[in-house]
Amino acid sequence: MYSVLSSELFSQYLSTTSLLILVIAALLGIVILYNSYWNVERWEKYGVKHVDIGIMEVTNMAEVAMQGKLDTVGSWRDNLSLFTRDLELIKKITFQDFSSFVNHPNMLASSSPLRQGLFFLRDEQWKRVRQLMSPSFSTSKLKGMSDVMQTCASRLATAFEEHAHAGKLVNMYHLAGQYTSAITARTAFGLHTESNIGRDSDDRFTYCAKNIVKIWTSNWQRYFVLFLERFPKLHCFMAQKLKLNFVDECNKDSMVYFNALLEQAIEEREKVQRGGRSKDYQDFLQNLVAAKVARDVKVAKGTPEFTNHPEVGTAAVRPEHILTHEEVLAQSLIILFAGFEMTTTALQYTFYQLAAHPKLQEKVCQEIQEVVHSEQPTHEELGKLRYMDQVINESMRLLPPVAIVGRDAKETRTYGDVTIPAGSTIYLAIMAIHRDPKHYPDPDRFDPDRFSEKEKAKRNPLAFAPFGYGPRLCIGSRLVLQKMKIALVHALRKFTFEVNDKTIPRKGEEPEVYYSVQLSRFIRPIQLQVKVRNG
Repeated sequence: MYSVLSSELFSQYLSTTSLLILVIAALLGIVILYNSYWNVERWEKYGVKHVDIGIMEVTNMAEVAMQGKLDTVGSWRDNLSLFTRDLELIKKITFQDFSSFVNHPNMLASSSPLRQGLFFLRDEQWKRVRQLMSPSFSTSKLKGMSDVMQTCASRLATAFEEHAHAGKLVNMYHLAGQYTSAITARTAFGLHTESNIGRDSDDRFTYCAKNIVKIWTSNWQRYFVLFLERFPKLHCFMAQKLKLNFVDECNKDSMVYFNALLEQAIEEREKVQRGGRSKDYQDFLQNLVAAKVARDVKVAKGTPEFTNHPEVGTAAVRPEHILTHEEVLAQSLIILFAGFEMTTTALQYTFYQLAAHPKLQEKVCQEIQEVVHSEQPTHEELGKLRYMDQVINESMRLLPPVAIVGRDAKETRTYGDVTIPAGSTIYLAIMAIHRDPKHYPDPDRFDPDRFSEKEKAKRNPLAFAPFGYGPRLCIGSRLVLQKMKIALVHALRKFTFEVNDKTIPRKGEEPEVYYSVQLSRFIRPIQLQVKVRNG
């Protein structure tokens, strides 16, 4: 009986799977035929050279498309797609005519709440949430979160010390990831994980943070998703509407974990907010919960606006000052999504560059000794570390946190000989700009002096954009820099970092860069030698 039942279930599963495969194959066939035979629109009619690009990540597309002296080229990627490193054109798109290029293209094919995060929001919804979140990244709020960062940085230094005494190489991605996730866990989720910094295995939060998006391990998955990336609308339909997990770019297990964690944290913080004890917490999560409580009270009142409500503690709650429960979830996830990999990658790459250039590392250490006079660097002292700023900027020039960013054209605009039609997508090739010898002679060389005041004055300010451009500049850019500087201070005043014949990469080699469909480019985990600093 069991064998018969199993056979029936298998047959049912097989028929359902076969039907699904046929439907997907049919959809792909229709899309391919449409783009091969019926879609004949090319960029030549808009004054731009058109190049045909095969299956590759969008970051690679920009580099391949702009090989040679062309600063702007076009291609077809589910729609007309323009790739540019022309700073004057970028200025017009991101500043002068921003209202026509507000939205990022939908680049996250997922059914997770993450797609409602700030980076992916559009038009008025983006504007409302951006205004609501901006105060959370003010100078006063960053100062309020400084103690959390200092605690995590102290734990990071302890982990470095243990590795130094044991003579073990430091896996920089592992430790930098634990440091970054501990800060995010506390400020965006209300969870204490700093005690796990330095352990060989990650805690659940850090593990899920590192795996919030999928890295396709098999070649067939990778190339299938790369193929779908050519057709974003179809990809999003399969992930969001059909809810096909194998094409969903977010890791389901991580999403389940974070959703459950946030549900509990939000419930606890709401009690704090309604009890008038919101000052007990100075972090992102409490700011978001305050906006949610404001909405709940507003709904209960049944009025568009009300005054001096004790549960909210604000003079008036207008529609732009409220968040839904789902939006609170999404913004907490976007802080994790954008902040974790961005900070972790930038931090380990900066440590590598300092290890590979010991004279520059000593120069940073000397500056720390001259400027920082307390165990925990103050906000003012961090602001005086000018050479450290130059080192971080040069590191992010070579490997920007955002290698390319897209903007959808809402209206047709013409700039000189180039016309950008409504419905097209413009990709601002930040990596290509940062490596352009017109702006940076010998662009592959690491040279922090490029960011001295004298050198910056010679250069178009738009030639450096590690966090994007204009009003849609990454809202957490100052937070990323603060986390990096605090970590560097705690580490470099006590330890030296080296590359040698045992490290990864070895002395004289460059770190291996690899590509992710969802998040542009990353560094393979770097392993450095750490030693206790003399004196």
